[in-house]
Amino acid sequence: MEFSPFNKIVKLFLQGMDMEENAKPKQALQLFLQGWNAATNDFKKYLTETA
Repeated sequence: MEFSPFNKIVKLFLQGMDMEENAKPKQALQLFLQGWNAATNDFKKYLTETA
């Protein structure tokens, strides 16, 4: 998996981290869960756990 800001999963987690920085934990959680659910293999899911 490439670490590109254009990658669907990476993009969701970058947006989630931005929400966390802006004190919006509920929105961040929604984005993180979307990324987790969109991950198609264990490697991508691992990335979501470490984001």
